[in-house]
Amino acid sequence: MIASIIDIGTNSCRLMIADSKNNTVNPLIKKVEFTRLGEGVNKTKILDPEAVNRTLKVLKEYKKISDSYNSEKILAFATSAVRDSSNREEFLELVKRECGIIINCISGIEEGKAAFVGGTSFLDSHYSKVLLVDIGGGSTEFSYGVPKKIPEHVKSFDLGAVRFKEMLEEGTTYLELENHINNELSKIDFITSDFELLGVAASITGQIALYYDEPYDPAKSHNKKLTLNMIRDNFHKLSKMSVEEITQLPSINAKRADVITSGTFLLLKILEYFNKEYILTSEIDLLEGHFILNILN
Repeated sequence: MIASIIDIGTNSCRLMIADSKNNTVNPLIKKVEFTRLGEGVNKTKILDPEAVNRTLKVLKEYKKISDSYNSEKILAFATSAVRDSSNREEFLELVKRECGIIINCISGIEEGKAAFVGGTSFLDSHYSKVLLVDIGGGSTEFSYGVPKKIPEHVKSFDLGAVRFKEMLEEGTTYLELENHINNELSKIDFITSDFELLGVAASITGQIALYYDEPYDPAKSHNKKLTLNMIRDNFHKLSKMSVEEITQLPSINAKRADVITSGTFLLLKILEYFNKEYILTSEIDLLEGHFILNILN
């Protein structure tokens, strides 16, 4: 079967088309567009009409691409921005009417399950327990368990790169953000043994290219040890730069330039909280996880 998976996030809208040959995920194409659907939602709780139109345009294009690949199923999942908004039903109905795509607005728990199943799918039996971190624009999920299985525990918090960027613009200090992060992480009470810290999503995997000041390459960012010192160096560099200067970095997509500093800060504080010297990176994430859970299983 050929199927399309669409992830409608706070900052980006992503597409993966894959086939299920040999009962595995075989990606045929991946695309990402930065629609910033969650712009202002942290404060207003409303999806902005301009952001909706940007997203709608991308979803129409994704539908055309899916049809060109003869996708037998199109599975679309919306996350933090949509589930936090008061006008989500209007948005879901609009997409159904204009694009012919039915969106499933999933909880943070469901999001974390998919991220874990996909993100840990490449790990071998060397890793007994994994805590997977998925930093998004509006929320961050922490999923804990045995690789390649449904996680034993998932926690979702309103911690995210876009959300923090807007909070900083409204006057929140980094110290206040750190206290907020630590308070939320203290609610993770299910870890019973040593674990491997594994990270998915661009706020984490993109740190490799940022550190080496080179163009982002998924092949170079997958299954790498991103150290605490590397993340700390990245944050110190970014915190001294304007958004315009960050835009000029070869590793940064211009449409992510205004949120990479806040995302890096969040990642830094996560490693410090768990007293970890590194986080393992994965370019395989909830796109593959949704495929495994909904197509292969």
